[in-house]
Amino acid sequence: MGNLHVRFERKLRQELVLLLSLMTLRNKKRTASPKASGLHLLRGYASQRKLDDSQVRGCQVIRIAIKTSVRAILAIILMAVMGPVFATTQALAQVATVVTSTPGAGSLGTTVTTNGPTIQITGGTRPGGGRNLFHSFDQFNVASGNTAQFLNTTPSLLTSNILSRVTGGNPSSIFGAIDTTSYPSANLFFMNPAGIVFGPNATLNVNGSVALTTADYLRLASADGSNAGIFRADPTAARLLTSSSVSAFGFLGTNPSAIYVQGTQNNQLRVQPGQSISLVGGNQGFTYTNPDTGTSASTLDGVTVTGKHLFAPGGQIKIASVASQGEVLAGNLEKASNINSQSFGTFGTVQILKQSHIDTSGESGGRILVKGGRLLVDDSTISANSTKAATSGAGRRLDPSWLGIGIEVEVAQDAIIDNGSVIETNVEFGAKHGSGGVRITADHITVSGGPKILASLMGSQPSPPPFAGIRSNIGLETAAAGSGGVSLDATTIQVKDVGQIQTLTEGTGRAGDISIKASGDITLMMAIVSSGSVDSSGHAGDIALSSTQGNVNIANSFVTSQTNGSSGNAGAINMSTLHGNISLVDGTQVLNATRGTTGTLGSIQIVANNLLLNGRSSIAGNNFTTPVAGNIAITLDSHLSVTEGSFIQTTALGPANAADLIVKARDVLIADGGSLQSGTNSSGAGGTIDVTATNQVSLTNNASITASSTAKDSGNAGDIKINAGQQLELTNGSSITTTTESAQANGGNIDIRAIDRIRLVDSTISTSVKGTEGSGGNIFIDPKVVILQGSNVTAQAVGGAGGQIKFVTPLFLADSASTVSAQSQRGPNGTVTIQSPTANLSGAVGQLASKTSPPQVLLQNRCVALAGGEQSTFILAGRDTLPIEPGGWLRSPVSMEHWTGEDMEHASGLMVRRNRSKGLPRMIRPMDKTQVLSLRG
Repeated sequence: MGNLHVRFERKLRQELVLLLSLMTLRNKKRTASPKASGLHLLRGYASQRKLDDSQVRGCQVIRIAIKTSVRAILAIILMAVMGPVFATTQALAQVATVVTSTPGAGSLGTTVTTNGPTIQITGGTRPGGGRNLFHSFDQFNVASGNTAQFLNTTPSLLTSNILSRVTGGNPSSIFGAIDTTSYPSANLFFMNPAGIVFGPNATLNVNGSVALTTADYLRLASADGSNAGIFRADPTAARLLTSSSVSAFGFLGTNPSAIYVQGTQNNQLRVQPGQSISLVGGNQGFTYTNPDTGTSASTLDGVTVTGKHLFAPGGQIKIASVASQGEVLAGNLEKASNINSQSFGTFGTVQILKQSHIDTSGESGGRILVKGGRLLVDDSTISANSTKAATSGAGRRLDPSWLGIGIEVEVAQDAIIDNGSVIETNVEFGAKHGSGGVRITADHITVSGGPKILASLMGSQPSPPPFAGIRSNIGLETAAAGSGGVSLDATTIQVKDVGQIQTLTEGTGRAGDISIKASGDITLMMAIVSSGSVDSSGHAGDIALSSTQGNVNIANSFVTSQTNGSSGNAGAINMSTLHGNISLVDGTQVLNATRGTTGTLGSIQIVANNLLLNGRSSIAGNNFTTPVAGNIAITLDSHLSVTEGSFIQTTALGPANAADLIVKARDVLIADGGSLQSGTNSSGAGGTIDVTATNQVSLTNNASITASSTAKDSGNAGDIKINAGQQLELTNGSSITTTTESAQANGGNIDIRAIDRIRLVDSTISTSVKGTEGSGGNIFIDPKVVILQGSNVTAQAVGGAGGQIKFVTPLFLADSASTVSAQSQRGPNGTVTIQSPTANLSGAVGQLASKTSPPQVLLQNRCVALAGGEQSTFILAGRDTLPIEPGGWLRSPVSMEHWTGEDMEHASGLMVRRNRSKGLPRMIRPMDKTQVLSLRG
């Protein structure tokens, strides 16, 4: 340290000798003002010492105290002497607040004065004495504890907008405060194309709105497009300053600079109620100098808020990031044509990180608008909550079009809400108008609870996870207000890891609808999508999941619209894919329920190519109230598969009737304990199960279709109707049943039809009434063939009459282990009708002989075919014709090729089919006399 001190003193003496010689030369040739001559001396010294511009600019003290020549020169001397020391101990550097006006004519008349920790900014340019005040700065950096104050020296002039630019080419680091409060209602526009950083303790004291931008210019225009102007960041570029409002932010570079806002939850960057904060920046990260420490740091790409609370109560927060040339409209951040009439090529990244909070909550809710190429919300919150109805009182700048769109996100690529993040709009405490709502449009949307939420589920005592996802709720004490709902629109959408999409009402307003729409796949994995009404008169919202080209895949998730303790209606649940499949797996539940007093149960409608339920998944409609329930309707182009204990169910649990279950598909497979169910536990009737298949219905391995009544009173079981297409098969313990346990209720009916056959193997079709008065349900079966193997078809009752069983089939086959009965324990038995010309009731299904019967037996009684007035047909196929008698020979000069062009010949009820080789002409041809025709067995 001693040697360093000696070298410093020697160097300082050398620099002072040079300084004195330059001052003597200046005194001899003094022609300018003291300030000008001092600046000239400063530049001369810098030239002698060969200091570059960055070294001169790096001496922040000179830039502040440029009026005092001696101070400036001494500071430069220190810079030259201590430069090597600073280079080796950069971390020790302290950079003060630096706010300087643009030199020369580009200053726009801006004056900067230092008054202790306050930097006072006065002057500026006011075109035509109008309401816009323009300022220009070369550098603008504010350290913690310092304030850059825009001071109003002309209070008689009304100022609406303060428009400022930074022209020096360095980023602005604002770690202290910006104050414009001496202008009672002015908005602040701050433009620096090199980049903008707000530090952890930065604050805004502005009565109006604030716009921070790294744009290259601000376009000015009146509402009608007149009085247009342009304010450029480049002081050498042409400009046209007018008194019009800012209409657009213009970007000229291909990769504009970013905006970086950092902070802590305890520190807010806020504006007054009803005002707005706009961050409109580029995508290119940059290196800046921390004015508190003098150290360098780098920003992330895009517009980033990390650990900061941006707060515009009841106002607007608008965030946009661009990555190319173009203009962004100031009002709604839409893309606009730039000066070359070219639209934006790309947008940049917007990041909300590390427990940041973007917040417009207040008496009128406010609006949040985000636009970019990509959005990442990580462990952070975006809120636009309303506590009172929107008003238009003093200080409010409310747009009626905001209602219903509390938060709107539009990004070209990915929108990721992750790691416990929340996007929410809540309406409560006296709101009278519909407000709130979340709308996200992107290429890919991901909503995930992430590690933060999954961690709450781990351990020996897991706790209920906090909400993570997107919600739009209505709280207590609201009037007729309704929430705006949640809308997600993307190519692909994924909700996972306890991520949630929710709308809820606890007041009189209707909960918002949930719309999840994709052109590709929609995936829910360990997710919750819900709309509800709790202890209120409000209705639950509808839920719609739709894909135009992809699939809907739902695993271990919960999708529900329901009421609980409310008089409102449950909403509808609709799932659809135009060309894809819907799968519900791993315990997924789709539930529509009313647990109130008078509300109506909503419908569940599913339209797809295929629908798969497995892993004990379910679709259910539970009705606790009196109105008519909405149905469950499933319409498929191809297959329905319900397996592994999964079920589709409608239930009446109150005085109301259960909903109907309607299925239309080509094939229906119910297997491995899967089931279709309709039930009632009340005086209301069970719903009808109506299944229509164009090909077949198959139940196997303890599968079932069941309509039941477990009510104590008079709730009848529902009916079962099955049109099975070609065939119905029940195997290995499967069943189609209606069951009634009520004392007075009747059993449901079963109606089964098939074109070809109905086959039961170790299975059951039954109606059963266990009450003392109810009659057994009826069974009607109508195929071409009925086959019963170890199976039962029964219609039973205890106190009432047994049901009726009727088969209408050309062929009825039942083995000895099968039973067909209609009995009552104490009442009259039912009836069994088998309307079949061929019925094997011997107790066995006959097996065909392995050899054909002799023709003598077949032909000995020629009139047997006409017995009973019915005619049978015996068909022989082959090349040869009939002999005169069985076993006889027929010689003929010609073969009996068909004498007509028909494929069949009929003679006295005998049909001879011709099998003619392809290509042979139809003709009568001579044959050798040794050839014969014979009847072959």
